[in-house]
Amino acid sequence: NYLASDKIRAAAERLRSDAVRLAREKDEQAFKNNFESSRRLGERINDIEYWKGELEKTKDKMKRKIDDVEFKRREVERLL
Repeated sequence: NYLASDKIRAAAERLRSDAVRLAREKDEQAFKNNFESSRRLGERINDIEYWKGELEKTKDKMKRKIDDVEFKRREVERLL
């Protein structure tokens, strides 16, 4: 019984240490994944902000062109 219980205790200790090691590995992996996801989200946010700014600039240019065309149209109508 003593030898059997000693073997069982040794196996339980190995199992426990394996479980602790796996838990640490998974924790590290989750931390790395979270960090990488946060980094990629930050990059994506920067990309979206850049393109939003570009769209705003284009929208403003288009509005100015439309206003110019409207002004010229009114001027031509007035001259006609």
